[in-house]
Amino acid sequence: MLRIHVLFKEERDALLFENELQTEGIKQTSPLDGHTISTTVAPVSRELSELRRIFAMHYVPDDTESPQVSMTTFSSNTSIVDVATDEFKYQRIESEEWFGSVGKAQSCHVMSREHCLKYPSYKKYDNDPSNRLALSAEMHEWFDARSYAVPTIKISVESTSEGFVIGNRYKVDLVVRAWNAGFARLLSLRLKEGFAVSDDGLEMRTSIYVQNKKVFCDCMEWKRKEIEKKWREHEDMAPAVD
Repeated sequence: MLRIHVLFKEERDALLFENELQTEGIKQTSPLDGHTISTTVAPVSRELSELRRIFAMHYVPDDTESPQVSMTTFSSNTSIVDVATDEFKYQRIESEEWFGSVGKAQSCHVMSREHCLKYPSYKKYDNDPSNRLALSAEMHEWFDARSYAVPTIKISVESTSEGFVIGNRYKVDLVVRAWNAGFARLLSLRLKEGFAVSDDGLEMRTSIYVQNKKVFCDCMEWKRKEIEKKWREHEDMAPAVD
């Protein structure tokens, strides 16, 4: 049993935290899925001088279980692109309506920046515009699993055009597969017009346009393998059902 005491200044904040914690316990892809969560919100009398605030600098940056890793990953892997950019126009898989009135998207690394910087042979991909997808914040969450136990979508390359199709860009046909039927339904609501759905409803086909198809394909193949590995590990950890 793990027991944690958390003190909030306001009761409202404590109740919101309790709601979020209980919700995590029923999410299929959450690290808390399958665990029994018991919570109690009660007033306490305690001198504030006994408490010590926790700041970002107190986390261990290299610890994969540390929230500081998540924050570092987000800040180093993410920049914002708007509707006027070619990345938003050509390297987006979602309908424009999901980006709000300001038309902002997150520029998501396909091959992670950490991997690019860790291995010299991949460093060239770090700032390559073809190692990017323009995603909404929600889709970025699903693709990189920043707050989920595993990514909830997997993207693979189905085919590429022989030559340029739009300006100096190649067409790349993609297969986007959802983790389960629930995420497939959410995914189908977000993809841009013209996508096709597989018979089982878990795969959807769409396309983007990139300047360097080899870079994009190499990076997406790496990402596909990483996601499939995480899916297998998650399935192996799942308790057997009679």
